[in-house]
Amino acid sequence: MTRIQSLLLALSIFINPIITLADPIKVHPANPRYFIHDGQTVYLIGHQISLDLQDPKSCEKPFNWQNHLNWMKQRNINYVRNWTWWSMGSNADKNPNCTRFPLMYKRTGPGNAIDGKPKFNLERFEQAFFDRMRTRVMQAEAKEVYISIMLFEVYSFYRSNSQSVNESRWGGNPFRGANNVNGVNALDEDNKGCDFFYTSNAKIRNLQKAYVKKVIDTLNEFDNVIYEIANELYAPNFQNDMANYIKSHEASKPKQHLVYLSHGGRSSSCSWKAMTESQVINSPADIYAPSHNWNGFPNNPPMSAGTKPAVWDVDHIFGDHWEDPKWAWTAFTRGYHFCLYDNEIWESTQIPTSAYERMRYNMGAILNYANAAINLAAMNPRNDLSSTGFCLANPGMEYIIYQPGSSSFTIKGLSDNTEYSYQWFNTDSYSEQGTGTITTSGSSRSFSPPFSKAVLVLKYGSGIAPDTIPRNHDRRKP
Repeated sequence: MTRIQSLLLALSIFINPIITLADPIKVHPANPRYFIHDGQTVYLIGHQISLDLQDPKSCEKPFNWQNHLNWMKQRNINYVRNWTWWSMGSNADKNPNCTRFPLMYKRTGPGNAIDGKPKFNLERFEQAFFDRMRTRVMQAEAKEVYISIMLFEVYSFYRSNSQSVNESRWGGNPFRGANNVNGVNALDEDNKGCDFFYTSNAKIRNLQKAYVKKVIDTLNEFDNVIYEIANELYAPNFQNDMANYIKSHEASKPKQHLVYLSHGGRSSSCSWKAMTESQVINSPADIYAPSHNWNGFPNNPPMSAGTKPAVWDVDHIFGDHWEDPKWAWTAFTRGYHFCLYDNEIWESTQIPTSAYERMRYNMGAILNYANAAINLAAMNPRNDLSSTGFCLANPGMEYIIYQPGSSSFTIKGLSDNTEYSYQWFNTDSYSEQGTGTITTSGSSRSFSPPFSKAVLVLKYGSGIAPDTIPRNHDRRKP
């Protein structure tokens, strides 16, 4: 890419008439690997913690959402994958006080559900659930945090073969016939509820869409929202239909939001089944999560396809030691956004472990580089330009190279007899350790990292501005 092309690409975000300041986050029109919001290119990096909306009432401490947002900002994380549970919880009959709260439906009775409390009415929504959702999205927007709303999740409909119905999350699901007053039972022949996502029952389908409509109507005003159809669900017909429904319902509303599709999961029998890469990428959704079943994941994944933003979700790609920063840097340099499955659930009095903190601060450094130090809209993964195989580049202009080992490496595509500024970043200590300038002689150059697991940032010109560098003093304690 020439310098003129790079300049035109940067200017395109300001002249594109489709994107306005009033729009929610969108796919970048010039580089669809990334997002754009308020005229700025956006990279998403964050985590999921599974208890950010509903409380496990009386069994664990309620989650302090505002404290969590402050905690995220201290670590420079800008994305959270919200979880919405569709069950009162497992063993609901044995521990009636352990009920996820709030759920989306009113408990009107007559009669009692499995936990001894009034049955759910699937035609009446529990407003407290939607009020909480709206408040938390609004608080996240105030902190410039983006949130993907998980509309459905499959494990509240799941029962393993070793569990009785009442020991499973399916046992506490409002769509189990014993728990609602509407005569609705999303039940398959194995006494599991996964048929909920495969049914042709018009009543259930209408109830599904009524819920989605309620969520959309609750959150339409916000710009930081993405809608994820379901966690770890196969059901391509359901997912495509729901993606189209979201877009259809929002078409006449003030704002239209992006739709996020996961790679696959539980089938109609609740067994595991992954979608193909083609199924996911060619779906009506705007964003997708790749699968560990696809070639190369996790250690040597292909560069992202570049037609839609893709989110590397650690929970869906696995790999050893989820908290290892190599996964975040691998994702970034191969063109993926990143979501950590964060195993630590904490309160303000608890101290997160150093391993996970190292990962989180590396994530914050990536965000700083992506949103401040480089022109991300002009960058693409280019494995061919670095012998490490992990390279994000605008050839001749800017490079971010990840070296997971310690040996010297070569960068190609440089301009001859040209000055570049550089910075080394140490992923182990999550700090910058060395800056300077070089002048090239030829189109390639070898670099010797001063430490292992290094990141090299190389930019055309005479210096990387200090305010674009992830600073050590930002690593504040929780």
